[in-house]
Amino acid sequence: MYAQRKKWSAEEEDALFDGVCKYGPGKWSSIINDPEFRAQLSSRTKIDLKDKWRNITIEEESKTLANQIRAMNLGL
Repeated sequence: MYAQRKKWSAEEEDALFDGVCKYGPGKWSSIINDPEFRAQLSSRTKIDLKDKWRNITIEEESKTLANQIRAMNLGL
């Protein structure tokens, strides 16, 4: 039915970060088609990139919020 999900490698994540730095978030086709990132992202779709980027940004926002709450609780 559904294709089994493959865990993202460090190389794939690095290529995604570099691609977003180069093109900006939302330019998934440009990132996938760029020769600089094509090899690392060959098994990923535009949807995979979008979903991974969303998950990364949610994780970062959660960490930032947790740090702000800790700072408030410590009276910093």
